[in-house]
Amino acid sequence: MIVVEVLIVLWTLLVMTAAPSCRRSEFSCENGRCVPLNHYCDAANDCGDSSDEPRQCTREF
Repeated sequence: MIVVEVLIVLWTLLVMTAAPSCRRSEFSCENGRCVPLNHYCDAANDCGDSSDEPRQCTREF
């Protein structure tokens, strides 16, 4: 059982380190995409999974 747990931890670390990270000027979508911060909460599904448009989205200008 410990072998399985170790494999799960190693797989998780591999996936996390292989995933590209977004720049400071970008929003990190739940699906792994990166979109410019000014596209967050702009009433358009820029991520493709709507994670840049949360349910109670407010944007102050």
